[in-house]
Amino acid sequence: MLHCQAMFHTTICGLMLVVSFSLVAYLFCFILNFNSEAYRAHNPTPTC
Repeated sequence: MLHCQAMFHTTICGLMLVVSFSLVAYLFCFILNFNSEAYRAHNPTPTC
């Protein structure tokens, strides 16, 4: 029972970590695309 709960908790923590990491990466990419004119000039289509 305890082992099952520990596995469940680890899975939830891993999922939340993945979701938060992808959110941060998306926000970082959005800010980079929004702010950098030179980046937009070199790369017209956003990579993300």
